[in-house]
Amino acid sequence: MEPVFLILAILTIIVAIVVGFLQFIVPFVKKEVKFTNKFPFVASTTPAATTTAATVKVDTATYAKNIAEKFPLPEGRKPIAVMPFTNLTGEASLDYLSEAIPNLLITNLEQSQNLSVMTWERMQDLLEMLGRKEVKIVDNRLGFELCKLDGINNIIVGIYTKAGDMFATDVKVLDVSTKRLLKTAKSKAKGIDSILESQIDELSKDISLGVGLSAPKIEETGFRVADVTTDSMEAYSYFLRGRDEFEKLHPADARRLLQKAVELDSTFAMAYLYLGLALGHLKEIKAMQEAFEKAKQFSKKATERERLYIMAYYTYLIEKKREKGFSIIKQVIRKYPKEKRAYYDVGNTYHNRGEYQDAIAWFNKALELDPNYSLALNDLAYAYAATENYDKAVKILKKLASILPRDANVLDTTGEIYEKMGRIDEALAKFKQAIRIKPEFGSYHKIIYNNLLKEDYSEIMKWVDRFIMSDPSLHARKVAGYLLKGFYYYWLGCLNQSLTSLDEAANIMDDDAYLRERTTVHWIKAWVYYEKADYESCKKSLETCASYPIKDYPAYKTAYNLFLGFVDLANKHIDSAKKKLDEVRPILSDVDWRDQEWVLFCYNLLNAEICLAEGSMEKSIVISKQMTPLNVLSTYAFRRLYRNLPYSRDILARAYIKNGDLDKAIAEYERLFSFDPTSKERRLVHPKFHYRLAKLYEEKELKDSAIVEYEKFLEIWKDADKDILELQSARKRLGKLKTID
Repeated sequence: MEPVFLILAILTIIVAIVVGFLQFIVPFVKKEVKFTNKFPFVASTTPAATTTAATVKVDTATYAKNIAEKFPLPEGRKPIAVMPFTNLTGEASLDYLSEAIPNLLITNLEQSQNLSVMTWERMQDLLEMLGRKEVKIVDNRLGFELCKLDGINNIIVGIYTKAGDMFATDVKVLDVSTKRLLKTAKSKAKGIDSILESQIDELSKDISLGVGLSAPKIEETGFRVADVTTDSMEAYSYFLRGRDEFEKLHPADARRLLQKAVELDSTFAMAYLYLGLALGHLKEIKAMQEAFEKAKQFSKKATERERLYIMAYYTYLIEKKREKGFSIIKQVIRKYPKEKRAYYDVGNTYHNRGEYQDAIAWFNKALELDPNYSLALNDLAYAYAATENYDKAVKILKKLASILPRDANVLDTTGEIYEKMGRIDEALAKFKQAIRIKPEFGSYHKIIYNNLLKEDYSEIMKWVDRFIMSDPSLHARKVAGYLLKGFYYYWLGCLNQSLTSLDEAANIMDDDAYLRERTTVHWIKAWVYYEKADYESCKKSLETCASYPIKDYPAYKTAYNLFLGFVDLANKHIDSAKKKLDEVRPILSDVDWRDQEWVLFCYNLLNAEICLAEGSMEKSIVISKQMTPLNVLSTYAFRRLYRNLPYSRDILARAYIKNGDLDKAIAEYERLFSFDPTSKERRLVHPKFHYRLAKLYEEKELKDSAIVEYEKFLEIWKDADKDILELQSARKRLGKLKTID
């Protein structure tokens, strides 16, 4: 190179460096800082937003006042915010450090009991509230506005540069109210790992001095970021990426990245936490438990806030100590009052207990912090629907849809609430729309169930196959798909095919990971055998169900004991069935509230069946009329299925028949086939009921009506096992009716 060009090149570099540093001499000048939207350190187990949000703006002055009054920080803590850093290295491959460096600073500064640091998620929430969700840069005006909105006194901005293998990081500490420069600090060292090894620690101490912490307090904190994260920048990079993939509902990608993080640092507590959550979504239960054990083991390598979350998840998911986990989440709120996720978790706990008014109050508390918080809005709509306040539920759904107009989870929630309201066609439309937007989303089983509810059998198997193939990477999809096939074949009289599909489901299950699904396999099998009059096999399947150690649902054992009574009745052992009823009666009130309605329904159903078998028709009729419709709606797909078994919805009609009241029996069957959107009843109508109604029409000499019902039954059961007596009878009866002039 010619000397003159060499001199010009050097001058150009010097000018560029000077300009870069001058941008930080004046307090928070107009240099634009890149901002990337990211998610919180602790992941939600509820589906997150999957599309771009159209945010709902708030009155910032009112909001800031409410936050200051309702969510005061613990006494003595100075509020600060760390902005994204600017990459001046000229290397795009180092852009990730614009997020990684401030995240590390946030984590390190969080160690001090004298500081309250705005989290990355909190910054994103505030941008949403300002209607700036899609902003790609945070300029000086916006940065100060964010801080004022959240009551932040000091703001930290920074850059990072590179010369050869030397990395340099510079920060400025600014007073938000006066925009005065309080402190400058810089650190440089050799290699990118020096950021973790020394630079973050040095900068944290200087920042703490800049915001007014004394030397003894700084010394007491220590500020060793490697002690609360990792000592590997590569591991931290994989962690950030894995965390983001998990929040985007990509558990397989998250697992891959997080496994690399813990391979690089086998003591990285937060990486283990996210890995455990991802593995849980993938139904790899043994691996999930191991990851959570590691997260707990190394939880000292996390900040207090993160450690509390680790212990809460571990206690709740591994130890199954719900109340203890609940108390830990409340500790988070006391120590970190702006943690919206903690308020949501408390609300979610109340919701799971069925204490919906308390749930509503806590969800609203989370929404005071973030009016656009989609998880809280989503579950608030569910809580209102649970209290049958559908007007408020729909209003919340409309707000949610305005924030996330093409979000699969929002559409699915809307579909579920429409289904609860009896708006079945609208519910189906929402479920299908969710699938169109996100083909791997789990609305399939709801589409299948609602088509069964409408007796629209034409495309059900297509939906089952689509469900299995919607995300081949998820082993759980195959398990669920074969289970759905097993139920579907059973419902359509294809009993041998049903057993084959159920065996296929069982063969690909891991015992520890799929206890509920394995229980459901044997539960459906029991009723397949019951239908085949193989009562010994039915009894064995029911006993197998009761043998599985499902801690969350002890009511299963009680229910299965009741259903052994149905087997007794089928074998004409009435006294044995009555004995089982007597054994269950004293413990009905002990059943968990989630299953109490179901177990009580099963108890009354068996009681009515016993009365019918004994010839006490009037008593059976009274019991049948008093039975409350059973709510089968659930986000857990298989709960919908097993609450339809046995399919004895026509107990009242059969009691009328045995009592000689054929007109009342006909009216009851016609009622069962007429969907009532105002009723809570969402159990399915079995195809055999068409056959039974047809026989009644025939007996009443209503030939045309009988033909219609026989034809419906035979069309629905066109592929059913040929040896089923009702199928053979329907064909003969229909043939005779059609030959009569």
